[in-house]
Amino acid sequence: MKNRSRKFKTSILLLIIVFLTSLVPSLPAVFASTNQPIEIDIPPLYATPPDIEWEKTFSGSYTDTGYSVQQTNDGGFVIVGAITGDVCLIKTDISGNQMWSKTFDGSGAGYEYSGQQTSDGGFVIVGSNMFIKTDASGNQLWSKILDSSGDNRAYSIQQTSDGGFVITGSTSSSSAGGYDVYLIKTDALGNQQWSKTFGGPQSDWGRSVQQTTDGGFIIAGYTRSFGAGHNDVYLVKTDASGNQLWSKTFGGSGDDRAYSIQQTSDSGFIITGYTYSFGAGRWDVYLVKTDASGNQMWSQTFGDSNEDGGFSVQQITDGGFVIAGYRNFQGYIIKTDVSGNQMWSQTFGSDGGYACAYSVQQTSDGGFVITGHISSSDDGEGVYLMKIAAEAPNFTSNPATTPMSTSTSTSSSTPTWLIGGIGGGIALVMILVFIAIDKKSGKKRVINASIRQLKSQMEKWRAEGYDVSDLEDLFR
Repeated sequence: MKNRSRKFKTSILLLIIVFLTSLVPSLPAVFASTNQPIEIDIPPLYATPPDIEWEKTFSGSYTDTGYSVQQTNDGGFVIVGAITGDVCLIKTDISGNQMWSKTFDGSGAGYEYSGQQTSDGGFVIVGSNMFIKTDASGNQLWSKILDSSGDNRAYSIQQTSDGGFVITGSTSSSSAGGYDVYLIKTDALGNQQWSKTFGGPQSDWGRSVQQTTDGGFIIAGYTRSFGAGHNDVYLVKTDASGNQLWSKTFGGSGDDRAYSIQQTSDSGFIITGYTYSFGAGRWDVYLVKTDASGNQMWSQTFGDSNEDGGFSVQQITDGGFVIAGYRNFQGYIIKTDVSGNQMWSQTFGSDGGYACAYSVQQTSDGGFVITGHISSSDDGEGVYLMKIAAEAPNFTSNPATTPMSTSTSTSSSTPTWLIGGIGGGIALVMILVFIAIDKKSGKKRVINASIRQLKSQMEKWRAEGYDVSDLEDLFR
């Protein structure tokens, strides 16, 4: 009876060895192709959002809002927004403490503004038809009216490589119908060099502009003239003189809009806004990634059955993206990987109130700064500024996010052999365990044959050009 039990154990362990050994030869075919990249799906590194370092509220009115935030050269922050209907410029230190604030007459300027720090250390602001330049202390140097004819609204500004500025918005002054996308280029003193309009027989809006690496410009907004129906996301690419090279639309039969665009490290574009055509219901945050020619590579939606939207997007240092917007009357921050898969999200504001995030930027320490509006009995109301800490990775061996592409070579060891080494190690441990169990029964010959089989297979891999040095270490 004992002999039968021993034979049974022997048979089971031999089957395990054969099974594991059969797996090991297949590892090079799966993980070490010399021609194709390996796609490894790594689980998200961060399940919960980083800590909120601090929060600040400025002014105290229900309508006071921060629309744009940027980290400044001194490590602090500047907010462009609106306070009681006037344009405001708020400068803080690195901890969010106010250093100074300025307001400028916003009569007839509306309530949405854009701005940034300029190369001379000062600041520039646009809002509807206004264009303001200040020094580093926020003192106004000059102001311009963009166009005195028609209803003109400027929503986005960026300093260009020549020291001038590019502005986008909408205009009715030279419209083919309703409003058209408006693109204006000025010199460093705000004098207009040229302007262009884009659109069709209905209304079209430009909401975000950026100079691209080829010297041209990319505009994101929304259109009723083209696309699948109602409003669609509208993408326009121009050359350095503002001449249209191509345009694209994205969306469905519902209301789909873009509010922010950035060129990405692969020369494509990332766009955020909101969609009524896709997602969980009503409006959802809409994230669209395109290639350099504006062709959609993928899209993602975020939110629930309530109202959600995105107003600002930025590619960050790990290749992923961060979005600022709103979710069910709360401010909403979303962090994604390079493929747009959500890694974590953060909300601010309390039930019964209203909050919204209009702008987000990654900071020099790897964290994030957000501005917007907050109004609640718990948090007060006014211009809102929040700093989120940098993410702390769970491991340091590979900080990249999913998916990761790793190319292999026949002349050097690759990271994929770690997986092969683990598989071979498991098989070797099982062999050694079997030797210990059956050493007294004189069955070493069968086990040695299994080891020879593994070594023989390694010789075949070596002859085919694979580097087996990692696996050879298991037999030393």
